[in-house]
Amino acid sequence: MERGHIFNPSYVLVTTPSLLFDMTVKPLEGMAEGSVLFVNSPKEIPIEQSKRIRVIYGDLTGLALKYVGKDILSAAMGAVACKLSGLISLQSMVGAVEEELAELGLETDIIEKNVQLAKECYLSTESVELRGL
Repeated sequence: MERGHIFNPSYVLVTTPSLLFDMTVKPLEGMAEGSVLFVNSPKEIPIEQSKRIRVIYGDLTGLALKYVGKDILSAAMGAVACKLSGLISLQSMVGAVEEELAELGLETDIIEKNVQLAKECYLSTESVELRGL
């Protein structure tokens, strides 16, 4: 699979607020009016934006520490992406988390903790219909 730049993202998920102000990352660049920005933060961060985008905050690090005991965010961010888009069901997301983590050879209890984390992240995030794109 090729990885590269996405020049006009509809959804941007930021794992740590410091990335919002990183001039090498520039996560807001290319976001169109009506796009959605999710920031992993327990509190709102003042963001200067030239376009009207929807900003959503969630404390995924806190949830990861609660369920997994470490600030590993892969399952959490994946779950948020699934729910924001409104395209992937809870059942499909859980199956994907289980499959991906099993392929990594993780123990069953670690997989289950990540599934619980992903479920809470999915259920606590709203689907967002994109407007004006």
